[in-house]
Amino acid sequence: MMHVNQTRYQVWASVLLAGTLATGTIGCGEPAGDTDTAVDSQTETTTATDTADTADTADTADTESGETTDGDAATRALYDCVDPNFGASPLAGPGYDPEMGLLEPAAESYVAHTTQIMVRDTPEAAEDFDAYLDEVVAEIMQSEGLIAVSLGGEPTCGFARTLGVWRDEQAMMAFVFSNAHANAMANAASVSLTDRVTHWQITAEDLPDLWAQAFEQIDEIEPNIH
Repeated sequence: MMHVNQTRYQVWASVLLAGTLATGTIGCGEPAGDTDTAVDSQTETTTATDTADTADTADTADTESGETTDGDAATRALYDCVDPNFGASPLAGPGYDPEMGLLEPAAESYVAHTTQIMVRDTPEAAEDFDAYLDEVVAEIMQSEGLIAVSLGGEPTCGFARTLGVWRDEQAMMAFVFSNAHANAMANAASVSLTDRVTHWQITAEDLPDLWAQAFEQIDEIEPNIH
């Protein structure tokens, strides 16, 4: 049963993120868990398309002094966008079923991670991102210590998001440095404009509303600008 669910999830997730970032307009389906809580916790909705174009082409000041450039400021402004159309696949994996819950005895704690990334608005970047995504999704589902994963998209703002739950930090880091993910990280600057990532400890009780936590946790993180 889990094999069927995981296969369906992998196909759905690949279509969701690759389609969202390639076209910038595809819908994302129903939110996973209590995603309305995460979205409603924000107070302003903006459209980021024009801002993204500005950030990708803005003239920048001399960076040798370490001053923030115009392009950096425009890129950071992308994160002011709040997407009312955020949607995500159900949190699912070898240790967690969205309908049944945990498929193993609950541990005292787990490690959750979340990422947010904006792919560059070119056909080449979208195609490369699609290829990296396929490899990473295939690898993560085989990773020792994975409990569950969910992939989300913000079609209005243009971001893709991930959410994962791991048995411990050691398991998470083993995946981070695995072949497919390491390759994707090495090429992040060529396919993406900006990203941010974080991880934190959770308990089993946090799993149903974990996307809401993910939004709060990553909002505290300074973005990387490529």
